[in-house]
Amino acid sequence: MVSCDRDAAGQVLPDLLDSRDIERDAQTALMRFLSWMFAQEMAEEATPRLSIILGQENRNSLPPFPFIVVTPLMSERLATNERRYHADGTETILQETRISFQVDFYGEGALRRMTRFSTLFRDEIGCQWFVQDGCDIHPLYAEDRRQLPFVSDSQQWVDRWTISASLQLDQKIKINTGSATTVGDVGIVCVDRSA
Repeated sequence: MVSCDRDAAGQVLPDLLDSRDIERDAQTALMRFLSWMFAQEMAEEATPRLSIILGQENRNSLPPFPFIVVTPLMSERLATNERRYHADGTETILQETRISFQVDFYGEGALRRMTRFSTLFRDEIGCQWFVQDGCDIHPLYAEDRRQLPFVSDSQQWVDRWTISASLQLDQKIKINTGSATTVGDVGIVCVDRSA
């Protein structure tokens, strides 16, 4: 017996079993890609040491320069839902999604780092990295680089280059749909009663 909730109209609603947090997954994958790309500059012995942080985080001050900030910009549906049925009585509903992030590079060498990122993200190397990472996320494109003004706490101009990078991934929601696994007694019923 499948346990289901009912909506206000009494319609049966399937059990929600699992749902993917696509923003977190995409952000984590993008930050791993950046960490791989700039591993030497992030090493403890690097001077100055590069940091990669999440944007829009409360109660966090900016790290010392140089650093990279990754901030979610938008999430957009790319196609109509796709449904996949499984033998165990579950169903996965997929929504192809594009998620875009603003990636800001701050401090000396910001343009050099951004150029490296935009080159590798838009190349076969970037595609292969995401496949090998096993995260089922794929780079789509990165827009052109832009230089934006930034003034530090000490009222000094700081190099800041920004780019928008878009990834494709599937929102996956797994539900319990229930199915018959056995058939009860089967018999023949005469429907012709003319005799």
